[in-house]
Amino acid sequence: MAKPKPKLKISSLIQFKQASLQGVGLSESQVSEVQSKLLSIISKLLYVTQPFNIFNALLLAFMFQDYGNSQFLNSIASFLCCVSLCWLIWSEYFWRRNQEYITNRVAMRIHCIFSVAVASGFSLYSYYLFPIVGDEGRLVLVAVVTGMICGGAFALCMVPRAAFYWILPLTVSSIHIGYMLGDLTFSIVLSGMILFYAALISTIILALHRTYLMRIAAEQRAQIQKSKAEYQKESMSVLMQDFEDHVSDWLWELDGRGKLSHLPSKIKSAIHLDNEQIIELDLPTLLSQHFHCTEADHLKKIKQVEEAVANQMEFNGVVLPIYLNDQVAWMSLSGKPLFEDDELIGWRGVAKDVTSEYTHKQEIERLAKTDMLTGLPNRFQFNKHASRFESGAIPFMIMLIDLDNFKEVNDVFGHHEGDKLLQHIAHRFTQALLSKEMIARLGGDEFILFSTEVKNAQRRARQILDCLSAPIRLTNTQVEIKASVGVSVAPQHGLVLDDLFKKADIAMYAAKGSGKGQFTIFNNLLEAENNKRIQMMSDLRVAVDEGQFFVEYQPQVDSLNHNVTGMEALVRWSHPKHGRVSPGDFIELAEETGQIISIGSYVLEQACQDAKAWPNDLKVSVNVSGLQCLSDNFIDMVMLTLDRTGLPPSRLELEVTESAIIENIDAVNNKLKLLKQKGISIALDDFGTGFSSLSYLQQLSIDTLKIDRSFITELDSDATAERSAAIVDVILKLAKGLNLSVTIEGVETETQLEKVNLLGGYTIQGYYFSKPLPLKEVRSFITDFTMPATGDAKLQSLNSELKRAIV
Repeated sequence: MAKPKPKLKISSLIQFKQASLQGVGLSESQVSEVQSKLLSIISKLLYVTQPFNIFNALLLAFMFQDYGNSQFLNSIASFLCCVSLCWLIWSEYFWRRNQEYITNRVAMRIHCIFSVAVASGFSLYSYYLFPIVGDEGRLVLVAVVTGMICGGAFALCMVPRAAFYWILPLTVSSIHIGYMLGDLTFSIVLSGMILFYAALISTIILALHRTYLMRIAAEQRAQIQKSKAEYQKESMSVLMQDFEDHVSDWLWELDGRGKLSHLPSKIKSAIHLDNEQIIELDLPTLLSQHFHCTEADHLKKIKQVEEAVANQMEFNGVVLPIYLNDQVAWMSLSGKPLFEDDELIGWRGVAKDVTSEYTHKQEIERLAKTDMLTGLPNRFQFNKHASRFESGAIPFMIMLIDLDNFKEVNDVFGHHEGDKLLQHIAHRFTQALLSKEMIARLGGDEFILFSTEVKNAQRRARQILDCLSAPIRLTNTQVEIKASVGVSVAPQHGLVLDDLFKKADIAMYAAKGSGKGQFTIFNNLLEAENNKRIQMMSDLRVAVDEGQFFVEYQPQVDSLNHNVTGMEALVRWSHPKHGRVSPGDFIELAEETGQIISIGSYVLEQACQDAKAWPNDLKVSVNVSGLQCLSDNFIDMVMLTLDRTGLPPSRLELEVTESAIIENIDAVNNKLKLLKQKGISIALDDFGTGFSSLSYLQQLSIDTLKIDRSFITELDSDATAERSAAIVDVILKLAKGLNLSVTIEGVETETQLEKVNLLGGYTIQGYYFSKPLPLKEVRSFITDFTMPATGDAKLQSLNSELKRAIV
C-alpha cells in the first residue's frame, strides 16, 4: 500500500538548516555542535540588534507622539522594548548557562517566537501610523520597515526559520498598507515589488546560511582528518597501553611455537593465570578451557583458528563468547602471522568487543523469526523448524488453526481489541503446548501447531479447542471464541511440508463446513472433494465463457383467482461431461469465485428477453446475489437489460435473500430503493430461514415476502404441522401489516395446498403445479392451466385444525 504523502507546511519549507547540515555530511553529534555555534552567533548579535530595536521603537513613539492615540503608541513601544530586552536576557542568562538542559531545537523555536513578536510589533506600528501621518512620516516609516526587514533578516540568517518569521509579518503589513492607499494599480505593483524583495532577501539568507554551513563542514572535516592523522601517528605508541587498560578490546601475541607470549594483565587476573602458566598455553586451549567456549558451534570456530595457526594463515572475524567474571562478551578474534626473513617469529592479533553489534544482529534475526503482535514464531521460523523432520524418521503432525468469526470481533470492538484477543489466544496456546511442540502465527487469525504426538492426534486437537472454551476478557467486555482445526500427519499424508500444509488447510475448511468449533483429520475423501471443488471452479469459468447455462421457469399461481401470475427464472448448467449440475453444487462456488456476477447478468438478460413474449400481465422473477447487489454497475446493468429487451420495469421482480442484505444492509437497500423507484418489484427470498429481524424488515424497500419451502414441507408432518402452520400464519399477518404481498414456495402436495388455501389468497409456487419448465413449454402451461380442486368436507376439517393450532 502506498505511503500517504506528507502534508506540506511552512515549517517543513523552512527546515533548510537541518537538511543542509545533513547534506554536507555531518554526523548527529557534529550537527548538534554546529547548531550550538549558530545559536551562539545569534546571541552575540542580539547585543547589537536588540538595542537597535529598542531605539527604533522609542524613536517612532517619540516622532509620532502627536499622531493618533499616543497611549496606544506608547503601549506598542513598551511592548517592543520589553520583548527585545527579554530576548536578550533569555539568550544571555538562560540559554548560555543552561545549554545542557535546553535543546537546540527548543532554543531555535524560542528565537522564532521572539522574532515574530518583535516583527509583529513593528508591523503594527506601520499599519497604525501609515494612514494618519504625512508624506515625511510615511517616508520615515518606509525607511524603518525596510531597514528592519533587511537588518533583522540578515542578523537572523543563522536560523532561517526565525529570519522567515521576521520577514513575514513585515512583508504582509507592508502589502496591506499599500492597498490602503486606494490606488489599486499602484497597490498591485507595490505588492509585487515587496514580494519580490522579500523572496530575494529569503534566497540570499538561505545562500548565506548554506555558505556558512559549508565552511563549518569544511572546518569539521579538516579537524577530523587532522585528528585521524594524529591518532594514527600516536596509535602505535599507545595501543598496547590502551588495550591493557580496557577489557573490551585487547591484544594478544603468540611466539613462534604458537604459545601465548602476551595477554593484558586484566585478562590474566580475570582467568587467574600468571605469566608462567600463560606461556604454556596456546590460543585454542585458552578459548576452550579458560573462556569456556565449549558448545559445538564454538568448538567449530576454535578449530578454524587452530587450523589457521597451523597453516600460518591470517584469520578475521571469528566471533566467540568470552566468559569472564560471570559475564559474557562477544569478541571478534583476528590475527596474522609475523615473519622476519621469511621465518615465522609469532602471531599478533586483537580481540574486539562486538557485543553490541552481535546482540543487535541476534535481535534482528529474532524479529525476523517472530510474530511482532503475539511473540510467537512466525511462518519462516515454523517452516525452518518443521522442515528438519521432512526425512520421515520421526512421525509428526501439523494442525492448522483458524479462529471462527474473528472478523466480527474486529468489526464490533475494533482492531485494537482484536489484537488484544490474539495475544490472549497466543498465550493460551503457549500454555497448552507439550514438550517438543511448537506453535506459530501465520498471520491474521491463523495459527499452526507442530507436534510429534501423532498417536494422540484427535486428543491433542480436542485439547487445543478446549483451551479456547473459557471466555476471554477484553477491555470492556468478554468474548467467546472458537476455532476450526485441520490436521495432517506425516508420513501418512506425505512428507513434503507444502503438501502437508495444503492437506491441513483442506481439513480445516472441512471442519468449518461441519459447524465450526470442530477439528477434522485429513483423509483422501476430503482431498477428492477438494479437487472436485477446484475442478468445478475451473469448469465454471469455462461454462461462463462458453455459455453452458440456460434458464427454466417455475410458475407462480394466484390461489384466489386461480391463474398464473408470473414465472421465477432458475439458472441451470448443462455440463458437457457431467450433464446437468444441480444449482446447489455450483451457486456457492460461483459466489466465491465472483462468477455469479456474469451468470446473474446472463439470467437477467435471458429472462427479460423470454418474458417479453408472454402475456403482458405476467411478471418474471429473477434471483440476484449479494455480490451482484454490491457491484458498482448493478443498477445500470439492470436498466440497460430492460432497455435492450424492451421489457417494462413493472414486469420484472428481483429476488434477494436475507443473507445478501444483512451483511451490507445500507448499501444494498439504497440500490433497492432506486430500482423500486424505477418501477421494478423487490422480493425478499427465503424469509424465515435467516436472521428475520423486524428492525431491518422495516427499513427494507421490498414489495413481497417469499415464505421458505421448509415451513410448507412441515405441514405434511403430524408432529410439526401445527407449529409450521402457526409460523406461516404469523408471517402472513406480518406481511399484511407491512402492506407486503406474499409468495409461498415449496407447495408439493395436495395437503399442503389445502392448508395454504385455508390461510387466504396468496401467490403459490411449487412442484404441485409444475416443476421448472423449459421455455418452449411455458406458453402452453399458461394457456392450459386450471387450479386443482380440494374436497369441502376435508377443507372444513383442516380449517378447524388450523384454527386450534393458531389459537
